[in-house]
Amino acid sequence: MTTTLPAGGPVLPTLENDLGSVNHLPLHHSGAPGSLEAEDKRDVHHQEVSLPSNVDGLIPAYLSYDARQTARAFYRAITFCVLVAMGAMYDAYVTSVPQNLLANEGFILRMSTLSVDGVPTIDPTAITIWSVMYVLGSIFTMWFSPAISDRFGRKIILYLLTIALVLDPTIGILAKDWGTYCAARWFSGMAAGFLQTGVNNYISEVAPTKVRGAMILLYAIMFAVGGLLGTVMLNEVANYAPLNYKIAFYTEYGVLAIFLPGVILAPESPMWAARRGNESKAKKSMRWLYGTEASYDVDTEYQKLLLVVEMERQEQAKAGGWRQYLECFKGTNLRRTVISFIPLVLQQMSGLILYLGYSAYFFSLVGYAKPFQAGVIIQSVLLFFVLLSFVIVDKVGRRPLLLGGLFVIVLCNFTLGGISFLPKANGVAMIFLMCVWAGAYSLSIGPLAWAYVAETATGTLRAKTIGLATGGVQAFNLIWSYSIPIILSPTKDNWGMKSAFLFGGLSTLGLVACYFLVPETKARTFAELDELFEKRIPARHFAKFKTQVQLEVESAAMTGKDVEA
Repeated sequence: MTTTLPAGGPVLPTLENDLGSVNHLPLHHSGAPGSLEAEDKRDVHHQEVSLPSNVDGLIPAYLSYDARQTARAFYRAITFCVLVAMGAMYDAYVTSVPQNLLANEGFILRMSTLSVDGVPTIDPTAITIWSVMYVLGSIFTMWFSPAISDRFGRKIILYLLTIALVLDPTIGILAKDWGTYCAARWFSGMAAGFLQTGVNNYISEVAPTKVRGAMILLYAIMFAVGGLLGTVMLNEVANYAPLNYKIAFYTEYGVLAIFLPGVILAPESPMWAARRGNESKAKKSMRWLYGTEASYDVDTEYQKLLLVVEMERQEQAKAGGWRQYLECFKGTNLRRTVISFIPLVLQQMSGLILYLGYSAYFFSLVGYAKPFQAGVIIQSVLLFFVLLSFVIVDKVGRRPLLLGGLFVIVLCNFTLGGISFLPKANGVAMIFLMCVWAGAYSLSIGPLAWAYVAETATGTLRAKTIGLATGGVQAFNLIWSYSIPIILSPTKDNWGMKSAFLFGGLSTLGLVACYFLVPETKARTFAELDELFEKRIPARHFAKFKTQVQLEVESAAMTGKDVEA
């Protein structure tokens, strides 16, 4: 049976339900098509879309697979998700180096312009400017990379990410003063921007639905691995070559070699290729990503992509190009944008920049004798619990982990602040509480913030929403980049551990906001999420509400609808 799409396109709810309620991710996941050229719109508009008969009759067997079966069936797509996620590991490694170098003797001697009691000290103003350069670089790429990605493809962002990650350590090696080193921090920020808008977008578009949550959490896992490796490396440098800080920069090229295979070998996103009207490239990517599963028919799935493109074209006709950024703040899209933003901004409001961003610097200022060793311990705990979240997120759900983790973070912040009133800081107690904080963070807002960013936005606005959320958070982080070095510095405000009270209050506000505003998205297809948002279901009721998609699946199961072997 063959169906031809009229120029006006099909009705959205009926179409998505006809194609299966638990469709494979490429059907629903898409970046925003805001930068499509007019000729591409005409190609899609006039294209006749034929649906093979098995779309109307049989449900492909892969749709009934559980997470383990899905991972086994689509192992090639999973492999590429892992390879691309290696970019997060590289970025975390590159990011951890300058943060931990603030406690390195050789780096301090090179960059210091002040002396405190005869000891060379880096001017806190220089540290602030480095942080600001990093944030500005990330904001720049976060706000502009979605348009580049929509126009030239998802892989171009991976290439640009690699270039930025090469320039960062190169400038760090050559820098002879803190002013020159500002350029390295700018490119490090650009890399973070490309990473956060590019890697997650790519993974979300190619990962199978049943393992989507776990694949998105790969970002957090790889970031934790990279942070741990960077801290361990700097600990070794501090022990055996404390004056030769450039070793840390040289090792970054070795980590780059781990990421390059993903950049080179990963195929372009099929969804992006279909949106550009490039059928041959889309089908080639689909065969390469999903051809390992016998019940996955490329021609049928490509027709589904074209149907989604047609629906997106209709939405885009209402607000195309840069006007789509405004659409992110209208109607239910505003709610989706807010939900994408809240968990991300809570990462910094919970104390991330203090306990992880400046951990070695923080421990050195409060008088702990082995700041790098403490950093290694905290990063190890971080990695362990991120791995645990990878296993349980699709079983326990996003919302319980988010709220439970934030509650523990609030307790840790206030307790750490209370320790500051003791006559002498207890290093062991500090490390223990910061490890508890790291564990709670790694089970909640650490990895889940990226899951909400990738899952919450509507298909046509996903790339734009990701760019707005991550860019907005980085703009907000300018406050911390400016204030934290000054708050901690003994030559300035010298708050020390009392700064934990600030984050205790902020994380309390975040916990309340998440309870009322952030919903459960576990095991929901994008069609279901669209329905839940359109019906304005309260965040607290998302998990229990039965969508039309679920009702139709139950009805199909009761009537004994065939499943394609």
